[in-house]
Amino acid sequence: KCRSRVVVSSKMSSVESTPSPASPPQTGLQRAVVDIENVKNKMSSLFSSWSSQFKSSESGESQDEKLQRRLGIRYIAPRIVILAKGLPKSKSVSKSMMLPMNVKFNSQSQQERYLAEVADYLKKKHQGRFMVWNLSDVNYDTTSFDNQVIQFTFPGQPTPPLELLHQICKSIQSWLAAESKNVALVHCSSGRGRTYMTAAAHAYYTKEQSTMDSAIESLADPSASSSTPSPASLLVPTQRRYLHYYQRYLSQGLPKETRKLGLVKVVCHGIPRYNAKPSDARSCRPYVQVFQKGQLIHTTTGPEDSHYELSPQDLRLYDSRDTKMEFSIGCNVTGDVSVRMRHFHSLKKRITMARFGFHTSFIDEKGEGDSFTLALSREDIDVACSSKRFDEDFKMELVFGEVKEVPKPEPKPQNEAKESLSTVSEKGREREEDIQDLESRLHQVLEDITSDEDDAKDEKAKSETVASSSPEKEDTGFGGLLVDEDDDGEKLLAALHAELDDE
Repeated sequence: KCRSRVVVSSKMSSVESTPSPASPPQTGLQRAVVDIENVKNKMSSLFSSWSSQFKSSESGESQDEKLQRRLGIRYIAPRIVILAKGLPKSKSVSKSMMLPMNVKFNSQSQQERYLAEVADYLKKKHQGRFMVWNLSDVNYDTTSFDNQVIQFTFPGQPTPPLELLHQICKSIQSWLAAESKNVALVHCSSGRGRTYMTAAAHAYYTKEQSTMDSAIESLADPSASSSTPSPASLLVPTQRRYLHYYQRYLSQGLPKETRKLGLVKVVCHGIPRYNAKPSDARSCRPYVQVFQKGQLIHTTTGPEDSHYELSPQDLRLYDSRDTKMEFSIGCNVTGDVSVRMRHFHSLKKRITMARFGFHTSFIDEKGEGDSFTLALSREDIDVACSSKRFDEDFKMELVFGEVKEVPKPEPKPQNEAKESLSTVSEKGREREEDIQDLESRLHQVLEDITSDEDDAKDEKAKSETVASSSPEKEDTGFGGLLVDEDDDGEKLLAALHAELDDE
């Protein structure tokens, strides 16, 4: 058995020990919400149990089949298991008279209970001869699975990079080949896209299916009703595209040099309806991001983009008077690339409107000097393909051509950076000591001036006499800072700080 939890990311790989459990709720409201959620779960579980007993009594289901259906466990092959329902999702309650805020129920306990039930089923059914492939980007406690979990992460992307997809398929097959009783469980958050994509890729990789289309269709549930969506419909366009990339990858491999393309601009024909303008439903404030191997390499909002520095008013508003949207990109891309268009709804909310993922080595279009336009219909684009906000004739064009590389400033060497930081820190300490010393001396001067009221009056009379004979004030010698008995102490401190700041 594997006794460690392996986390494999498109950015990095690491081996983790048992993760620390989630911290308990801290506020009374959070505790109340958890209590409500626990009651709801118990009632839901009780109702589900009654319902399952009633259905099973009529259908003649075994206890094992009942448990599989309740947990969403489905065997798509004798030794390949998926969680068709995905992971339990958090639920929120809108603000009302009793709850003057949006409250998000803590689903951690519900998720833990669900996974514990799945783990218990696998242990009893397969006597520990199982391994879990977590593709959900959710970092849950793997203790209940005896840490027999391999996690592959590619946050925010519908598909793993092509070579990572191959690594996933190889790891599943290696586990199954190691022992005839070994079972592989694959799951993601939704129980659909990533799960079905991986299962189809593995079926083609092991040559159980001769084509990728037949591998996808082989995932259909034979017991499902006619209204159940087909496996292909559960995949977004980028996932279907990458599966056919993978088919070519297994037969041809990747070229020695991955194709490099210059993405000049993105042009969209049609304006989606996101109600950015109250009087015009066909309006939005879009911007485009470009990702390469999961890393953001360009955004049309500019380098100053952040939730604090950028507001909706900084982006152009497109409405029904416009016929197209155009975004200048100007960056070179290679390998796994994702282009995402988002709507800037507010400072706290940005909505993904469209996304297109591709691999540069499998783009067949060619032009003079790699200058060409890749035209995409609505059906080719994630999110837009199933959104009523987009017209059926909506199109997106990716314009490729020559893009001159702009050299990026080289980062300072680590030793130089540390030395610079040390110098700044030392100067800061010296400046702080100077301020404290000058403040102490200034307070001493003020105490001497105001120590005795009678002496102050006499001193004032003397100073008036001196002032009549000489218009200049006496310099106390504090760096040009003149001290007058009539000045307020706070003003003197402010003047002192101002002088130090000027230095």
